[in-house]
Amino acid sequence: MRKNNTQQRRKTSPRWVALQMLAGIVLAMWVIFALQAFFGFDFSRYGIYPRSKQGLIGIILAPFIHTNIEHIGYNTLALVFVSLILALSYPRKFIWGYWVLLLTTDVLVWIFARPAYHVGCSGLVFALIGFTFAYGVARRSALSIILAIVVGAIYGGLLYGVLPLQKSVSWESHLLGLLAGIAWGALWGIIDYKKAREQKEKVTEASAEEPQDSEPETGED
Repeated sequence: MRKNNTQQRRKTSPRWVALQMLAGIVLAMWVIFALQAFFGFDFSRYGIYPRSKQGLIGIILAPFIHTNIEHIGYNTLALVFVSLILALSYPRKFIWGYWVLLLTTDVLVWIFARPAYHVGCSGLVFALIGFTFAYGVARRSALSIILAIVVGAIYGGLLYGVLPLQKSVSWESHLLGLLAGIAWGALWGIIDYKKAREQKEKVTEASAEEPQDSEPETGED
């Protein structure tokens, strides 16, 4: 009975749910790519086409669509790495943050990007990088700061991807994703920092109000 309870708690723990969600996302990406590669489907038209009705569906679907093996291979490695950092450290933040960042980034791309089909999850990757870094700085905990330094050191060199250097690269997705991630990471980090500080103050006040044991009085004969 105890073993079954342990397994049940493991299956429903936020970290386990976050890892399952990440696996499902990666699997969906590769299934869609396999359909394109082996059956000749072209899902690019389901990407984001800015400021058009047909491009609205890409807000949800674009991160799962990739054009070639290099495209999906690189994005998969980057997505898995930065997602694992966030999912293992802050699983609840990853579960909610993934979809918030995806929607925010892709809505911004639909509004501001140039007229072209934008596909791939690189915008989401940049959003997750920005989120992890900004959250770590704003949260001010030791773990958060270490994660921010690690992510910054590993992915700092990718910042050139936000510049319009190649017409075939959706630099708008990179830039808008990074900005969205920084904004949400800073907001969530500040909120969590204030909550942690308030909780610490309450604990300190409660400790101060506890009566201290006094030694019994002794009389002299």
